[in-house]
Amino acid sequence: MPKTILIADDNEDLRSLLAYQLTARGYQILTATDGAEAVAKCRAEKPDLVLLDVLMPGKDGSEAGAELRDDPTTKDIPVIFLTALVSGAEGEGAAPIGGRITVPKSTTLENLIHKIEIALRK
Repeated sequence: MPKTILIADDNEDLRSLLAYQLTARGYQILTATDGAEAVAKCRAEKPDLVLLDVLMPGKDGSEAGAELRDDPTTKDIPVIFLTALVSGAEGEGAAPIGGRITVPKSTTLENLIHKIEIALRK
């Protein structure tokens, strides 16, 4: 059964690109445009993993991530934070947000897929 990934990002182009690339690799995709929608979809759909943009209008990614972590029904869903706040090698070594993986938006698709695979194995 294919794994389901929720992509939460306010950038429609990035959401579409990631959805296309991940669908091509056999994942089922859900999308959300902000943190509140991401939390609601996680509670309703129980995806296998969440790609969560840090900076979004309304409820941002760090707030949504904390809410998911503190909710018994979603606390075990792996979250990978995507951020434009850091880039390149600096971003790859960035401190995790809330103990979760942080990946710069400037990373390669191959690196992101690698991080997704690692998170899904845990």
